Amino acid sequence: RMFASVRNLPACVLRKARTSRIGFILMISPILILLFVMTSHVMTGANVPATARPVPLEPSIQRGLRSVEVQQAAEEKIHERTSSNAMGIPSEYFPVLVSKPGTSQATVTFCRIDFSQYHAQPSLYPMFRDIQGKFCTDKISRPMKDLVISPNALVPSGFVFHVSRCGSTMIANMLASDPDNLVFSESGALPSAVLHCDMCSEEEKITIIRLLVSAHGNSLKHKRLFFKFQSALGPHISLFRKAFPQVPWIYIYREPVEVMVSLLEGGLHAPCLRSRPNPPPALKAVLGDALSTASKEQYCAAHLNYLFGVARNAAISGGGLVVEYATLVPIFLDHVLPTLFHAPPSETMRATMLAQTQYYSKNRATDLSVFKSDAEDKQKSATAEIRKWAGEYLTQPFSALQGLTRRGLGESATVPPHTRAPLAKEGYYPQTITADESSIRAYMPFPPLQSLREILDHWSPDDPNIPATPGIAEGTLERFDFLNLTQRARAELLRHHEVPFMLFNVPEVEAVVDKWTHPYLSTQFGSRKYKIHKSLDNHFPYFNRPLAMRNPGYKPHTSLVDLTYAEWLAAAEKAKGDVVDSEHFYFQTSDYGPNRFIADDLQLFAPRRSWFIVNPKLNRGINCRFGSRGIVAECHYDGGRNFVAMLKGAKRYILLPPDECPNLYLYPRSHPEGRHSMRDWSKTNWTESPLMANARATQVIVREGEVLYIPSYWFHYIISLGISAQCNSRSGDAIRGRDDLKKCGFY
Repeated sequence: RMFASVRNLPACVLRKARTSRIGFILMISPILILLFVMTSHVMTGANVPATARPVPLEPSIQRGLRSVEVQQAAEEKIHERTSSNAMGIPSEYFPVLVSKPGTSQATVTFCRIDFSQYHAQPSLYPMFRDIQGKFCTDKISRPMKDLVISPNALVPSGFVFHVSRCGSTMIANMLASDPDNLVFSESGALPSAVLHCDMCSEEEKITIIRLLVSAHGNSLKHKRLFFKFQSALGPHISLFRKAFPQVPWIYIYREPVEVMVSLLEGGLHAPCLRSRPNPPPALKAVLGDALSTASKEQYCAAHLNYLFGVARNAAISGGGLVVEYATLVPIFLDHVLPTLFHAPPSETMRATMLAQTQYYSKNRATDLSVFKSDAEDKQKSATAEIRKWAGEYLTQPFSALQGLTRRGLGESATVPPHTRAPLAKEGYYPQTITADESSIRAYMPFPPLQSLREILDHWSPDDPNIPATPGIAEGTLERFDFLNLTQRARAELLRHHEVPFMLFNVPEVEAVVDKWTHPYLSTQFGSRKYKIHKSLDNHFPYFNRPLAMRNPGYKPHTSLVDLTYAEWLAAAEKAKGDVVDSEHFYFQTSDYGPNRFIADDLQLFAPRRSWFIVNPKLNRGINCRFGSRGIVAECHYDGGRNFVAMLKGAKRYILLPPDECPNLYLYPRSHPEGRHSMRDWSKTNWTESPLMANARATQVIVREGEVLYIPSYWFHYIISLGISAQCNSRSGDAIRGRDDLKKCGFY
């Protein structure tokens, strides 16, 4: 139009302009104005950094941004951006406060913030309030009604929810160590909209969330946007997912006892107690009639039960992953960042992020404090009250989350129902893996095994004294603290896969250890005479009495004598000196008939479905063995999942998997000692038993108060290292190992 105006000037004016300096300026002024405008436009475009993020694409394309290929294609289209967004707010100004949300007077306050020092050392400024207090250089306010969602704002790349005290700040610090990431660690603006907008409908809250999240993305200096929310926003994860259905998320959780210990350090002001004046309906449902009388420990456990349930429901609906604190860092670096958040770090950035894990995540000091794991200290400082309510309210929900983590990472796991667990003091611990063994696609490996010949040659079975060899007593089985829910869940997974392991710190077992003194047992067994197995040496090979009676050529190695418990104990004490060639007595009994006290005391073996009893219909009761020092029970296998509780003394167990069956020289099924080895392992002639030299085994010392899990069909050879008492219970049947026994002519 400017050029047209020049062409349309009257010819006389043009002629006069050629002869007049002023006229000449008038003639070319439109051209000068045009050039000025064009130059200004180019200069404005030159201020856009080369790394600027493209404006958000249309919703249909945004929904595909979770695909790495689409996201890469989108980032190739770099558009021009001005220094002010569609809200009229200058770049690098971020919301810090929302006043009167949900009203016509709602106002949003923005701060101009430089995040560069936060990127350099995130743990010095772990929360957004720390950054705001240190680096806010200017403030402006705008009525919320005047704000609109900016098309130039960063789109969130990931949300981080958590149950509190579980490593979420460390994750925020790891993210913030990448200067391309704009990270808001517990920004104060969003809770104002979600928690304090009492008159807002769900739709209004979703609108406000979208508006404020967009305002947080008001940066030209960053490529990605992340939020780590307050734990109080965890129960509202559904709102954020409705507002941003395509944004991936993680929900971090931790072993409940450790979380409770951390939270309750705040006393009556602990975060888990803040809802007590007005608890949400779901929390009321957890506590039931105990709502008004609950102790702070009970209320805190119920609060975590509520949060675990929220996380569980979110995980089941998809779009994110629940992650346990114990495995948080490797899962975050290897799975969450590259696969879920589509932000794979370079090798250099990975090392930078890992460096953040070495520091205490909330330093707030110039001298960085090196992080030291506090899990063990928290377990030690946990009170009985904390353990009690953690056991009741959190055992099953915690294991459910662990199963969902495995499922989210592509492993097979069953999601148990979200229900309250009964009191641990009842001797009943619920199972959390409810799937049948047939659902397992690939079994977990057995523990490390070594040559059976090396085991027997190094430590003769006839010697009940433990050698000084380092590690020989512990063996290669995994050991788990039963009261540590993380470890218990791992143990249950091994049990599901039919892998042997050890337990300690089982309350019912420890209670029986304290209770079963010899005077107590003498009183309970009374003056009744029992059939006691007697051997002229220390070996007690089992035999089937009906088969022995039908086989006149068979002569049992042992005989039966009638003794009271007190008489057996005296005989056992006498045999302590000569552990090989003297008389030994082996007392075997069960919980039937007059010995009901055994079942009453060992409630963990009660015939009901529980952590220790897989299938109560196949439970065979409780069997107890009382032995003297040096007694050997020959190598054999049993069917049914077998838990062995050591109640007095200690025993050495040599364990072999079912596939060693061909190497063990077993008596056939028709023999009175069928399924037992015909070789004397204390005097093994390796020339005559070459197959045994090929066998692989492991060994472990089971001490007083410990529990050993022997999977179905595993061979075991047992030596009593002192006067001992053990009780075991078997239940269920297994698939793993069955074919191995069939090949040997059993099952």
